[in-house]
Amino acid sequence: MMIEFIKDILPEGETLLKSHYEAKKVLWDLGLGYESIHACKNDCILFWKEHEKDDMCPKCKESRYKRVNVKGKKIPHKVLRYFPLKPRLQRLFINRKTASEMRWHKEKRTTDPEEKVLRHPIDFEAWQEFDKKHGWFADEPRNVRLGLASDGFKPFGNMSTTYSMKTVILIPYNLLPWKCMKEPFFMMCLFIPGLKSPGNDIDVYLRPLIDELKDLWEDGVETYDASKKENFQLHATLLWTINDFPAYGNLSRWSTKDKMLEPKHLSDDDILTQMEAIKHVEFEKRPNTKKRKVNVNELNWRKKSIFFELSYCRTLKLRCNLDVIHIEKNICENVIGTIMNIEGKIKDTPKARMDLQNMGIRNELWLVPNGDKYMVPPACYTLSTDEKKSLCQWLRDVNFPDGFASNIA
Repeated sequence: MMIEFIKDILPEGETLLKSHYEAKKVLWDLGLGYESIHACKNDCILFWKEHEKDDMCPKCKESRYKRVNVKGKKIPHKVLRYFPLKPRLQRLFINRKTASEMRWHKEKRTTDPEEKVLRHPIDFEAWQEFDKKHGWFADEPRNVRLGLASDGFKPFGNMSTTYSMKTVILIPYNLLPWKCMKEPFFMMCLFIPGLKSPGNDIDVYLRPLIDELKDLWEDGVETYDASKKENFQLHATLLWTINDFPAYGNLSRWSTKDKMLEPKHLSDDDILTQMEAIKHVEFEKRPNTKKRKVNVNELNWRKKSIFFELSYCRTLKLRCNLDVIHIEKNICENVIGTIMNIEGKIKDTPKARMDLQNMGIRNELWLVPNGDKYMVPPACYTLSTDEKKSLCQWLRDVNFPDGFASNIA
């Protein structure tokens, strides 16, 4: 109705599309569409490839569909949106300027051998060792090196505290350092639905992307380079992932919870040997499912990462990175949420107090029995109402240099 109203007030000759459906058709014709892939409600499988025609999950036996609408159309429980990677990489070379900049790291980058400064991912040892091990890939500067980032978000903001979605984004590192990390070149590949994050079951949803990355490494895709006015075979590789701490655990499969071990450097063969000890790992979130017992030989691994299906993964020097700025932001939010006693953000919970008692420390913070209930003693950081108002006033008024911090207010 709003579009029809706007069309009526626009001058003659306007070309505004009539509906959201027409806008989607234009995007599809430009190669900006996506694939809708149904998923099991318990995150067991994708109804894709060999399971494309199944109406029921072969693992948990749950129906693929939750209901039939008034038009007789079956509505699936979950729909994964997958944005194919190949056409997006090809589009980087359609523009002459961007196509030329995709070779910047090899042809125009200037370095001082004695100055050890990290200005671009190519300065990392991980990039340089990869080039030594895969010379055929490094010989073609247009071959694309990618980083993968994944994080969840609430599409409805604070209006819904339970519904969360997850995105998987790829970043092409061939570009200049002031361009490769800019939003116009970010490529969202997966849009994962769900009331909660898929957690360790994210491997199920990564399957289409991993299959395409395999193909891009082994066979590549024919691409037109507008800057050189020629076709070439484009290949791509995934160098590493960048995540906050929980997502790091889900993607690397090294548990960031429970009992932690003393960290030590492991060779590629050591890691693969440890992962081979992991047996009978199933992807599912059925209620009342017993937690799988962890074998002592598995150390802190929870399963073998799907990224090891990429033949070059074992040769990578640095597979997973921690996003320090993201982690600092989360810690800041948790500290403020705790001292402000914000519901859903506070970390000073009764369970945390019970943990202190179990460890035999900080006895002034232990829960105090009061009849059939327990009292939570105030901590040294507990703020009064006036102190909370003062903190909020400071957060509203504080100013930082441009680019130094986000809008903390």
